[in-house]
Amino acid sequence: MKKLTILLIVLLLTTYSLFSTDISFHGGTSKVIMKENNKMVTLSNKAEVKTGSLVIKADSITIEGNNYDKITCNGNITIKDEENGFVIKTDSLYYNRTTDKIIISSYCEISDTKNELEASANNLTYDLAADNLILQIDVHLVKASNEEIMSCAAEQMKYDRKEQMLALLGGALVYFKQDTYNANAIIVNLDTEEITLEGKIKGTING
Repeated sequence: MKKLTILLIVLLLTTYSLFSTDISFHGGTSKVIMKENNKMVTLSNKAEVKTGSLVIKADSITIEGNNYDKITCNGNITIKDEENGFVIKTDSLYYNRTTDKIIISSYCEISDTKNELEASANNLTYDLAADNLILQIDVHLVKASNEEIMSCAAEQMKYDRKEQMLALLGGALVYFKQDTYNANAIIVNLDTEEITLEGKIKGTING
């Protein structure tokens, strides 16, 4: 039997479910190719994908792989997870459902509604299973804490959402309660507000 290729163009908003996997999608224009070793869905014009608690919206979305585990998005992307309390906005995104990792290589803005935290960076790797983020290149983070604002900056930040720990590396700077801390590396416990400086350090404390 010849391999079957199905090519489907849909010009109206239509919703699909991809077999037994927990993923659904819709778009104003959709193209579906189902062929052994080449399963692909391309969406444009108000493209949207739902997988687990994630909702991804973008100008264009491609879903591919035998288990539809590879999701590539471009243009005006918003990825939202109300259950886990975060929103990410960017212009280029790759999500692997097998490794459960989001990879972004463009400017992005992260809103952690669960922990009252906002951040921006030019590169992001988010391990959803471990619930930790690595933000790189001109990273800025702002957190509301007991009616105070903590402002952080560094070339790289590692943010563990579960443990509420923040590690700043490279040109690390923290401004909190009118005090300023500079160091090669700074560790911040966002829960206890404990700040630990490592390497060459300096700071200004208003007593």
